Amino acid sequence: MQRYPHEELFITTKVWPNHFGFEKTRTAVETSLEKLGLGYIDLYLLHVMLGVIRRKEQLEKASESLYKELLYELNRSIG
Repeated sequence: MQRYPHEELFITTKVWPNHFGFEKTRTAVETSLEKLGLGYIDLYLLHVMLGVIRRKEQLEKASESLYKELLYELNRSIG
């Protein structure tokens, strides 16, 4: 990632269902940033498979965590 300025790239990654939940999602964001050597991620996705939809509460907490990260500018957008 160091070869190109971040402004020239659009970085997307995702959080897996086993990392849903407020603290787990926040940790996943921080881990992604560290591994990529970045200060923010342009798009952070919630990876939802049909069999996981029943975990609605965890999904809501993951979404809440990503929205808070968005406020702190660690993510530019979520989906």
